Amino acid sequence: MARRRRIVFTIAAVLIGLVAAFILGDVFVLWWDLAAGHRPTGQAIPWTRLDDPPINDESPGGLRLRRFLDAEIRDPISGRVVRIRTNQFGFRGPMIEPKAAGELRILALGDSITLSSYTDEDESYPNQLEALLEADGRDLSVINAGMRGASVRESLLILTESGIFTQPDIVIMGLFLNDANRSRMIPLPTGLFAYSAIARRLRESALMNELSDDARQRWADYAGKSYPEGPFADGAWRTDKEAFEAEVARAAADWGFAWFEAAWKEMRPDLELMRGLCEKQGITLVVVLFPVMQQVEAEFVDDTPQRFFEAMMTEMNLPRLDLLPPMRRAYHEIDRSLAYDHCHLTPEGNALVAEWVAEFLRPFLTCPATTTTQRSRLD
Repeated sequence: MARRRRIVFTIAAVLIGLVAAFILGDVFVLWWDLAAGHRPTGQAIPWTRLDDPPINDESPGGLRLRRFLDAEIRDPISGRVVRIRTNQFGFRGPMIEPKAAGELRILALGDSITLSSYTDEDESYPNQLEALLEADGRDLSVINAGMRGASVRESLLILTESGIFTQPDIVIMGLFLNDANRSRMIPLPTGLFAYSAIARRLRESALMNELSDDARQRWADYAGKSYPEGPFADGAWRTDKEAFEAEVARAAADWGFAWFEAAWKEMRPDLELMRGLCEKQGITLVVVLFPVMQQVEAEFVDDTPQRFFEAMMTEMNLPRLDLLPPMRRAYHEIDRSLAYDHCHLTPEGNALVAEWVAEFLRPFLTCPATTTTQRSRLD
């Protein structure tokens, strides 16, 4: 009997020790997050609810922002506390009123670059675009229908589900180089995954391993050469073309896929559907291509995806704006990054994009239903 009690006590002690170690480890990881600058203020939803702020809902077509939302989140990209409000359509911004006579509406589709949940609402490129075009004396509104992780397919679904009901005159499809990839449908976190830093780390590690395996397989399928192993010094891609190619290879399951024609062939059917829908509704569809920051900040030009993009837009007879040339000029003039990471724009980067998109759009604003092909005049 005494031996049995010792075994029970030993097992209980081990279990208590494991729980205590997990709790202490979790506290340490949370402290590390806060020490890195993700510090909650006021009533912001703390990023210690780690994997996804509770602002999204699942839908058959992917994640969507919740409707009628008004909350603060501490975004991990910028480290800032940001207010997120949504309207009756689940789009970021104020309620959308019935369209007034003579009012011009622009619907901005895209992913997290368009949504810009890591900046204040008025710092996003759609809001800054609206301010610039209103300053021209137009009765105009720009509706931000961006969604984190949205591919072309998901942007098409957003347009058909709700975007079309905002009665846009112009639709901007904001493409990024990973838009051939369907979003990874990760369920919204519940229980331990919602609050535990260690659980989040384990989940992130599994996802990174999966992405790495996918990148290697995709490179093997499309590159026709061995996977570049390196080693390369940090930042070597800025001056070394082999190191740049290694960056592309590591991202082959994401934005690096755009270096292969197959990615553009995957995007085209959804863009064709979007174009057909817009034509039937008398809406002008324009496409804006955002580059990856490695392209912007390298000392040499690698515009392989942009050449695929230009060929596809020419065949589809769609107005388009390639942001790589003006972003490279701006970066080398001001000598500081326009993004927080590889793609998510700072308020300054958003302001510059708004200026370039405004310049590109102005010829369309007098006759929004035109289908005449327009190329960027910013090259």
